Amino acid sequence: MTLLIFECPRTRRAIDAGIQTDKDTFAAVSSATLRLSCPHCCSTHELPIKNGRLSVACVPEVPGQRETPKAPALDRRD
Repeated sequence: MTLLIFECPRTRRAIDAGIQTDKDTFAAVSSATLRLSCPHCCSTHELPIKNGRLSVACVPEVPGQRETPKAPALDRRD
């Protein structure tokens, strides 16, 4: 499983959506929109899931783990 992350439209920093998913599930829900509270600019963003990214690093599933690791910074290469 990988983490779903977005980019804050104001600060361009990574927002951890707190969702672990895989490529197939990500593709299946890509037309939906997610509302996230941003820890960087303290706003709420409505972000299309298709604009999210799956983190490169895999997150091990640990029984009893309650806290999700923080998302890595996004490297924008447009």
